[in-house]
Amino acid sequence: MATDVQSFYKDKTVFLTGGSGFLGKVTIAKLLCTTEVKRIYVLLRAKRGQEMRERCAAWDKDPVSISSSAAAAYSL
Repeated sequence: MATDVQSFYKDKTVFLTGGSGFLGKVTIAKLLCTTEVKRIYVLLRAKRGQEMRERCAAWDKDPVSISSSAAAAYSL
């Protein structure tokens, strides 16, 4: 049985600002792992001399993984 949050995000498109930070990455991972979200758009900006494309490329080098215990602590 789906939770209210899972039902809310089913087949939805999400726009997220600040998705390159720790909390943004965890939010994206949580949405992808626990809901049937249709699409996620992330707004990135230049910061500290890094262009947006550089920050986006850095995602591959700094993955976020959510352990099962952390996922349970932040369960939707």
